[in-house]
Amino acid sequence: MENEQNPLFSQIPYRWEVCFLPDCAKKESCLRHRMYTEACAGRKALYAVAPAARSGVECSAFVPIRTVRRAKGMQHLMDSLPARLSRQLKHELYTFLNGRSNFYRYLHGDMLLSPAQQQEIAARVARMGSDLSVEFDAYVDELDFQIEG
Repeated sequence: MENEQNPLFSQIPYRWEVCFLPDCAKKESCLRHRMYTEACAGRKALYAVAPAARSGVECSAFVPIRTVRRAKGMQHLMDSLPARLSRQLKHELYTFLNGRSNFYRYLHGDMLLSPAQQQEIAARVARMGSDLSVEFDAYVDELDFQIEG
């Protein structure tokens, strides 16, 4: 299965509809069409946008191509805080990140932090009275599959 090896294929959310309509006026700037042409073209079965989604040049399924910067790991942040603040933040993040195991996945970079999560963590550090500039271990730019609506 060649497509499973494609890094773009692994980014596609479950049940994400792709667009294979070749004559769409917006196909060059549509994430759904890009995912079809670059990640799914050889697949025999997939979720797809129906031609009825288009009305002239407009398309109700259109999603613009955007990237989002996700943070990978926060070990450096936790190590740079004083021990008392690090413990406090860790316990707050257990709840914020939906549990201890998720916290450790984010800590070690196994799960990526969204921009909103990054902002919330920075706000929590500031509320704790730290003047530390919040930097994460690394950053990864990924396609943004969020549908604005």
